[in-house]
Amino acid sequence: MLFFHSKLRANGYDDKFIKTCWKDVKEMQNTRSTKTRYIKLPYLGRRTEYLRKSLFNTDIGITLVGGNNVKNILPSLYTKKDSRDRAGVIYQIPCECNKIYTGETGRKFRIRENEHRMAILRDDTRTSTLADHCYTHSHWPNFDKSKIVGTGSTTFLD
Repeated sequence: MLFFHSKLRANGYDDKFIKTCWKDVKEMQNTRSTKTRYIKLPYLGRRTEYLRKSLFNTDIGITLVGGNNVKNILPSLYTKKDSRDRAGVIYQIPCECNKIYTGETGRKFRIRENEHRMAILRDDTRTSTLADHCYTHSHWPNFDKSKIVGTGSTTFLD
């Protein structure tokens, strides 16, 4: 108990609150849970704790789940970031011949995808293996179905 008491004190809880909580914990340890039904509720502060205590001697238990946050209430405030703007990714670009080109880049995927597109248009087979495939077989990749399949790391081991 001393360990938890010191941690709670260090986080600004007063002794009266700690003793009350510890008393509740001891009471809960002495009673065996015989809950047969559970309800799922968002945590709403004191109201939730009041409801939990009022249902203590019943066969109904409460499972707390995350409540609303600003992002859930006002989703229009948070614009979704385009995944093509991610850097350090592993990506795949399918070709019309059902082969899939897999590559990696440390830069933004959107930039690397555009470089592949420009290399194909210029028939520049030196800067893009995908462009070499397209030039050799007269194919065109399906850039609309390209996707990021993972993230890379810039950490190198010696």
